[in-house]
Amino acid sequence: ILHRTLYFGSRLVSFGAIFGLTTATFACLMGQPRIFYSMAQDGLLFKVYGRVNPKTGVPTVGTVLTGVMTALIACLIDLESLANAIS
Repeated sequence: ILHRTLYFGSRLVSFGAIFGLTTATFACLMGQPRIFYSMAQDGLLFKVYGRVNPKTGVPTVGTVLTGVMTALIACLIDLESLANAIS
């Protein structure tokens, strides 16, 4: 019975770790386009990053750039290295 309890506990911890890493990743990604926008407004990045969609108010270039860069990093770097970088 101890073996089953440890197995269940390890699965529970793994499940929690997956959600923790996902939450940390989304928290970092949600703010990045706005950081690009603010830097463009201050003149630290190109003005194209400061453009905002008039209908939604979203900085589209920063959002697309963040998504593309995230996808490339996710494809090229192994999961363990990414998890260590987030933690």
